[in-house]
Amino acid sequence: MTAIYQNILVPTDFTPIGQQAVEQACWLGEKSQGRVVLFHALPDIRTMIHSATFNARMDLLEGEGDIFIREVSKDSDAKLDKIIFERGQTSAKLFRETAVGEPYVEIIRAVKKRSHDLVVVGAGNTADWRHRILGGTASRLVRKCPSSVWVVKAERSFPPKKVLVPIDYSAVSHKAMLQAADVCRMASAELHLLHVVDSSDVVDDLLSKIPKGSEMQKEMERFASEKLRSIHQEHLADLNVVTHLEWGTPWKVIAQKLSDSSYDLIAMGTVGRGGVSGLLLGNTAERILTMSPCSVLTIKPDGFVSPID
Repeated sequence: MTAIYQNILVPTDFTPIGQQAVEQACWLGEKSQGRVVLFHALPDIRTMIHSATFNARMDLLEGEGDIFIREVSKDSDAKLDKIIFERGQTSAKLFRETAVGEPYVEIIRAVKKRSHDLVVVGAGNTADWRHRILGGTASRLVRKCPSSVWVVKAERSFPPKKVLVPIDYSAVSHKAMLQAADVCRMASAELHLLHVVDSSDVVDDLLSKIPKGSEMQKEMERFASEKLRSIHQEHLADLNVVTHLEWGTPWKVIAQKLSDSSYDLIAMGTVGRGGVSGLLLGNTAERILTMSPCSVLTIKPDGFVSPID
């Protein structure tokens, strides 16, 4: 069976978390025997202009800019080549690319140009993970990149041994489950499926009025449990799967699961049931991104169109 991720892009800023993203992307590439592109974007053009030679500056101002781009890319290319050289023999096909521009924009352009199916990116300042991910490159990629995005959290182990997938039976949550299952096969990891019954599953918001242990609650639980069992048998029979059925507000239940257990990765769709392709993030996904203590794999719905040209 061909692994899902055959064409991976891994942006790095050469920091420790960037290097960790490279390590994880290369592991995925080795497992799939696919293509991994190490990518660096040079964002501050003013600094580069001041450090460039006179000929390079004149080329940027009066020519087509080829000399300038080559010159300012040399250091980045050398660092990327060094990373590739130090990895030695590998079953993954490793390449490198340097771009000039806003990092998240250049990453998305590279994804669209070369049809990457996954971007693996570090979370940035991990000390501020819970507060800042929605303002950084990682969150912009989660919102706007057409491919799946794996946001690496430094503190958790890799390869993942315990993966959580919240499912609401939408198409994109099913897609997230399949991608997470592929990762679990590569890592021999345990897959946890979580379905949360919330007020949107009950007509007229009757959830809080249903007595615990009532026949209606039992029937809803039987129905949801049967769906989980069916999914397990049809798509995940070869994996070690644990199913969870909970009642409550989805993001709160998911957050509690993440805080109570040693999950290494959560995989989820960026827009769930009722969402529209092209929206930024569903409420549940956005909340989980701001609070997740573990790495996050986000999946776009089919038909998603990136706003970046």
